[in-house]
Amino acid sequence: MKIYKIITVLCTLFIINCSSEPAPQPGGPTEVLNTFVEASKTKDVETMKRALSKGTMSLIEQSAQKQNTSVDELLKNEEGTLVRELPETRKEKIEGDVATLEVKNVETGEFDEIPFIKEGGAWRLALDEVVREINDEETSAPAVEDTSKSNTSKPGGDTQPNATTNKPETNKNQ
Repeated sequence: MKIYKIITVLCTLFIINCSSEPAPQPGGPTEVLNTFVEASKTKDVETMKRALSKGTMSLIEQSAQKQNTSVDELLKNEEGTLVRELPETRKEKIEGDVATLEVKNVETGEFDEIPFIKEGGAWRLALDEVVREINDEETSAPAVEDTSKSNTSKPGGDTQPNATTNKPETNKNQ
């Protein structure tokens, strides 16, 4: 789950200029992720943009407008380089124009699925799908019931079951 939070932070840090359509990123999902990580390390803004889906770019643009900054500045910002090393990957699965790749979360050691979508004939990271999934999980989570007010005291003046009374206790065995 932490990788999803990292990706959410990534989305909020970047802004994309929607008026320009970046050229497709060559290769399959694994290659696109590798290229994105390398571009993040070298602060290659244009390559990073090419690796992201239109939906992700739209989401990032909305987030960045709130931050009042440009895409290039955010992508070049040291804090924007969240992935410093290429994570271990496995189980690339392609089904039509959608794909997933399992990426190892270095903090937990678990593998999380990262979605990709084919746009303009090229695979792109669909991080907007991750954000949408997180939002869906948060809105569908059951409300936590307040159990601190248990049924130990009733409004009619009844006392708690373990409350002591003013009656002296008598020992029936004496």
